[in-house]
Parts: sequence; structure tokens; C-alpha cells
Amino acid sequence: MIATNYVSWADDPKWDKNTTIPGTNYYYQNNDGKQLLFWKDEKEKLELGLEYTGEKSLPKEELIKIAKSIKAEGKQLD
Repeated sequence: MIATNYVSWADDPKWDKNTTIPGTNYYYQNNDGKQLLFWKDEKEKLELGLEYTGEKSLPKEELIKIAKSIKAEGKQLD
């Protein structure tokens, strides 16, 4: 799990509108067997990412369930 308060460039490939999972605010990529899911937590002003590597790919719906179970809260570090 990756969480950062670093804001990506608008043209960062992870935010490519073509990678959006329809009907969601999640961005999905599969690069050489590595499944990546990205989303933004506007309340906490964080960009989050989930990286999964395993013998079998997980369905996108399962990755979204995992992402939704993550509670992004805390104190921003300076």
C-alpha cells in the first residue's frame, strides 16, 4: 500500500482517464503481472495506491474491496 501527500502531475500515467474502472473513481493498471490500483482521498488530501503481485490475478472488484477497507487518516507530515 502506498500513501503520499505528494501530488502527481496531471499527466501522470497512473491518472490516465483510459485506466478508470467504469462507474468508479479508481484507476487500474496491470503491468507485467503487477496489478496497480490508484485513487484519491480528497478529505485527507492523499493519493493512494495498491500494488498486488501474486500467482493469480485478483478481480478488479476484489482490489476495490481491499481499497475501500483502507482508512486513510492521520496527520500530515511536514
